[in-house]
Amino acid sequence: MGIGTARSEPTFCTTGVPQGSVLGPLLFTVFTSPINNISKHFGIQLQQYADDTQLHIALSHTDLSGKLTLEECFLSMYAWFCFKGLAINPDKSEAILFGSWQRLRAFPLLSSIDLAGTAIPLSNTVKTLRLGLGSKLTFRPQITNLYKSCFHHIRAIRHIRSDLTKNMSQTIACSLVSSRLDYANSLFVDLSDL
Repeated sequence: MGIGTARSEPTFCTTGVPQGSVLGPLLFTVFTSPINNISKHFGIQLQQYADDTQLHIALSHTDLSGKLTLEECFLSMYAWFCFKGLAINPDKSEAILFGSWQRLRAFPLLSSIDLAGTAIPLSNTVKTLRLGLGSKLTFRPQITNLYKSCFHHIRAIRHIRSDLTKNMSQTIACSLVSSRLDYANSLFVDLSDL
């Protein structure tokens, strides 16, 4: 890697993928793809996007063996990540239980998931690809965050509006506000007002 005529010393990598490389995202995906086999072994669905990994499993309030299966899968993945020189950060890990409010009331004792010895408390909301999802299968957290973000940027533009031309103001507003409104807006088609 270099800038201009300056070059850094080459380093032999025994694990991982060098950051900043053009092929880095693809190589990282290839490097971490074996965790898909781990999740399949436990019968758990897996989704990966860059360095974000999500596990999904259906639970029943009458049979919490799915929770134990999920925790065993976490333990196997944790061991694999450690072996490959990677880490799962419990502080950045989230757990959520999706369902209708009637179904969620049936899980009063389930409050956390064990991630290799660390209890990850169940959250009411999670973000996936910058989209907020509520545990009751609503987009209310997303809409609330979107409203706050747009309002913040409109107020910020107001503070500098007198120093900008009308055309500049419109361009800034479109880039800061419209882009947020347009992001993943197809998810909201045909949704109820609730």
